[in-house]
Amino acid sequence: MKKVLSLLFSAIVLLSCFALSTVSASAAEKPVPGYYVVGTMNGWTISKSYLMESANFDNHYVLYQTALKAGDELKIVYSEDGSKASTWYPAGVDNNYVVTESNEYYNIEVAPDYDGAGDGWYEGCIKAQPCPPPIGEPEPTEPRNHTKELWEKGAALTAEDIEEAANEQYQSREYFYADKITIHNSYRFNCTPAYIVDFNVEGYGVYLTVIAEEKLGDYLFYSTSSYEPSIFVDDKLYTLTKAYKAGVLTDEMLAELVETDYMGGDPWNHCRIITRNIKGDADGNGECDIIDATVIQRYNASIISAYDFYKPLGDVDGDSDVTVIDATLIQRSEAGMYTIA
Repeated sequence: MKKVLSLLFSAIVLLSCFALSTVSASAAEKPVPGYYVVGTMNGWTISKSYLMESANFDNHYVLYQTALKAGDELKIVYSEDGSKASTWYPAGVDNNYVVTESNEYYNIEVAPDYDGAGDGWYEGCIKAQPCPPPIGEPEPTEPRNHTKELWEKGAALTAEDIEEAANEQYQSREYFYADKITIHNSYRFNCTPAYIVDFNVEGYGVYLTVIAEEKLGDYLFYSTSSYEPSIFVDDKLYTLTKAYKAGVLTDEMLAELVETDYMGGDPWNHCRIITRNIKGDADGNGECDIIDATVIQRYNASIISAYDFYKPLGDVDGDSDVTVIDATLIQRSEAGMYTIA
């Protein structure tokens, strides 16, 4: 059975690698329809930093206090998905708007449906008006941390909270909105501004985990859930194994998960996923005793399945299997005749 699971897991990993090799190195960008300024100053590419705001009169749109220099050429484009232009203003070629004044900042305006009558300001639907440099609040010394703000409020996680981080983690060709994300369980850590969360994305299964048995320091991550839980910290998501290797999941946090008896998985596979890594502790209660020998005997008699106990901990003799020999060694240990190392 373990060989079958191992082969299945290997196949899933290979499929994941294949899928990831065909997508961009960055997560799919959330589509934002609207008018964008493109030109020599940004390599004629559509980006959120050049998305125009509605001026709320006569169908005018404005991009305020944009850095430009004399000689820069630009156009306005309308994009429905935030990546491809469907309409150009002005249409045609050899009619780019050219910045003629040497000024550092400009307000750029466009009137897509303007008929040319009235104040006569527009020429080819675009004008760039010199303006003072931006004046406002100083830039914060640290970027805004949504995770920390939620944690300080004592808020529970929602799909909206993890939407962007989930898209970054999944690296999909398409953007997954919050209504496609289901949170099965989450927990707010007491010791640090972070959460553990079990979630899945509708229709997306590349990151499915058949079974995970991973030692995390003095603890064991043991999941029979379809979805490996994630740590949400600093607006990013890490699977438990990656979080531990990256240092964002600490032994203190693992101890807290054991203490609070965090249950992971979905409604069909709800189980305690973190336990102390104590050899012989097959029932995962934090100590090795005669009850663990009974659990192993029940497993060998096919009364319970491998998913009903902590199989890696039941392997006392280290032969990668759990048999009556392991149960016997536990019994001998209880009688003082054997030391479990």
